[in-house]
Amino acid sequence: TLTVRTTPSSDVYIGTRKIGQAPFADMEMPVGTYTLLFRHPAKETVRKTVTITANKTTKLNFNL
Repeated sequence: TLTVRTTPSSDVYIGTRKIGQAPFADMEMPVGTYTLLFRHPAKETVRKTVTITANKTTKLNFNL
């Protein structure tokens, strides 16, 4: 699962597909490595790579 918290809140994308709006908790995702894009209208887009592993929660917490 994936838990994300950004300040300020942001739209979260994998490629061009929006997967949610941060903050969110315990989003089920298939195992794998993903490049996430975090977008907020007043901030620059931030790109982060995360690896989702079985039976573990991956957490991101950062300021845009």
